[in-house]
Amino acid sequence: SHQDAIKKGLEAIGPDYDVWDVPYLPVDPKHLGRSYEAVIRVNSQSGKGGVAYIMKAEHGLDLPRRLQIELSKTVQTIT
Repeated sequence: SHQDAIKKGLEAIGPDYDVWDVPYLPVDPKHLGRSYEAVIRVNSQSGKGGVAYIMKAEHGLDLPRRLQIELSKTVQTIT
């Protein structure tokens, strides 16, 4: 999914990058006065990547893949 690709791209590039190269994000949101949180949204269409990103960014939790799948199902049901 695109959210999973963004999550992996953000993890790969790190905070001190020379060239911005994140899938689906042509520019660094910080250069537009935005945060990454403003770009990633969780809704009924969110897959495990979007949910996993929010859990890691907001709560410091790096969820195992199986838990990401189960949690994303719950989020989709609630939203």
